Amino acid sequence: VFSHELTHAVFTLLSFNKVHSLSATDNQGGVVYSSGHKTFSDIVMRLAPYCFPLFTYVLLLFRSLIISQGRAIFDVLIGITLCFHIICFKRQTRIEQPDLNEYHRSLTYLYIITVHVINFCIILRSFFPHNSVYSSFWKMVCYIWDQLLGWFV
Repeated sequence: VFSHELTHAVFTLLSFNKVHSLSATDNQGGVVYSSGHKTFSDIVMRLAPYCFPLFTYVLLLFRSLIISQGRAIFDVLIGITLCFHIICFKRQTRIEQPDLNEYHRSLTYLYIITVHVINFCIILRSFFPHNSVYSSFWKMVCYIWDQLLGWFV
């Protein structure tokens, strides 16, 4: 619950809004109280915990500073944080979740899927620097499209 609310708070700050308080409990969930000018950033703040692996990105920021001998251990830590995000996503993505019901369901899930694909491409790019983010994204789109077509053909 804390990582979920922390991600809300980080994206609130990144969108130049103010966080007044953050509360997280195992039994009653959590809430972030904030204020500021919310337009497009509102959907980003509300859905960030479902599609942004915060701890993975924190480690990715420092990955390039690690010498090559220690990078394998660091990469394992990145994998662990990504698994943590996936487990949290699975546990927290429920139909009755208030964040997911703020917008039309198709928009909510389209946004989450799109951001997951973009995140996957950025993470791939960090491990394979010879490919650009755009080529990684295009390769991923083509792969997903081929997989979807495979289900129907």
